[in-house]
Amino acid sequence: MKGTKTHCLYGHAYDAANTYVDGQGYSHCRACDKAKHAKRRAARRKYTTGDKVIVGEQEWYVSKTEWVWNPYDGDPDYCQRVTLVKLDEAGEVCNVFTGLRNTDIDGLATADAARERLGR
Repeated sequence: MKGTKTHCLYGHAYDAANTYVDGQGYSHCRACDKAKHAKRRAARRKYTTGDKVIVGEQEWYVSKTEWVWNPYDGDPDYCQRVTLVKLDEAGEVCNVFTGLRNTDIDGLATADAARERLGR
């Protein structure tokens, strides 16, 4: 079925500007590849101390980072453990959350969720 499709799985047209053919004769969508690579770059982004992280509608700040072995992820590898702090109006720490960069922090939606995870 090589070369008979007119659109990729996400509806992008296989036209001259949006298509390339690999060495095995399969068509690939440039728009999908661009989105896939952008997502991978974002996932590999490393936090540094002092970075502002927007989680939901709240601002958290990175206070500590370290690399740890994560054998439980679908693809065992080193990942970044990040400690985030939330500041109140006076600039005092009012909440702390520590989690793995690619899983826990991306799933953290509110300060209440952080308190639940911390058991507070």
